[in-house]
Amino acid sequence: MNNKSLGAICFLLFGLFISNSVRALPIYAQREHKPCIYCHMNDSPNQIDPITGQRNSTTRNPRGLYYGNHNHTFAGYNELAVMGKNSPPVFDIEWMQDLPAATTRIAVANVKADKVANLITLNSVPGEHDKAQLNILHWTGTLFASDFSMPVNGLPSQMEVLSLGNGKAPAILTQDGMRIWQNGAFKYYPAPQPLNIVGKITTLSGTQRLVVAQPSSPVMAYKIDPSHPQNWLVDPIAPPVSSLVHRADLHANTSELETIGLPSVLALGGITDLWDVRNFGKLFLYYISQSQIVGNDGKPLGHPQSSVVFLDPASTKQNSLYQTPSMPGTILDVSHHDPRSPEKRGLLILTDIAPDGKGTGLYFYLLD
Repeated sequence: MNNKSLGAICFLLFGLFISNSVRALPIYAQREHKPCIYCHMNDSPNQIDPITGQRNSTTRNPRGLYYGNHNHTFAGYNELAVMGKNSPPVFDIEWMQDLPAATTRIAVANVKADKVANLITLNSVPGEHDKAQLNILHWTGTLFASDFSMPVNGLPSQMEVLSLGNGKAPAILTQDGMRIWQNGAFKYYPAPQPLNIVGKITTLSGTQRLVVAQPSSPVMAYKIDPSHPQNWLVDPIAPPVSSLVHRADLHANTSELETIGLPSVLALGGITDLWDVRNFGKLFLYYISQSQIVGNDGKPLGHPQSSVVFLDPASTKQNSLYQTPSMPGTILDVSHHDPRSPEKRGLLILTDIAPDGKGTGLYFYLLD
């Protein structure tokens, strides 16, 4: 990939590949607990396309050909060897549940550095738009139980969690400052001024930086150094070029993302991410797509529908590689680990409408 800015590379998209044709057998998808698109060129092989009226192809991709050529098993399967590093990621829904209606941001981290995964949420406070509540929870096997709750003097839309490396507890960043578990309690490091957090960047070396866009200042990426409690945002640099990035999570309003350089179609959802999904040295980009059905009078019918769409930033074509099933409501946040089983990677998605219509919705799509 050429050395292009994080904003500029978002103009480059992706086209799908083709393979040989065999008949689709849904029983194998059920047996392997994989979506049809894991082995096929589309997500509904042999079904009628409601738009074209044509029957979808049953063409398999190389993964599906391997499966068929090995007695319908994945014995000895190697993703990189069979599919190559440019193969699009595929995700399958693992679970979904509701969270409180006030939940606005999510993250997954081991906040005490004790090998216990935590779901971290930031919630709005009724009647106070510039206040929030930070919550630390853990999975009991049946529910997310609360461990800690802390007031935040800042917007409920602003939160990132950064690794400090070397087995240390991570830093939880909000608009009013930073919180780190130290000596049996959370230590609070106030920000010198309210932070306008845009996201975080993980370099190829594993170092994480907080991306901040302060008023009348260029967007900068900072390291975190708790050893300087009065000035813990250190070593500011311009966001690094894409060839030096393992992940780049951006989460801000549309105008801020457009200012950084993202085209409107990627900035509209307020969330975009460059991600080396399988650690193959290949970046993919995802953004939020949202649609709304309207009646003849122009008024919306029901809730909007949202999904996460993956593209290849190194391609000049404009087809999506993979798209999650549509979820009701607006996507508020995306993280990449399962808070119930943190060894599992995928898409942890927060929506403003729960599956049962009560509260917000939390969905986990497992990386297949």
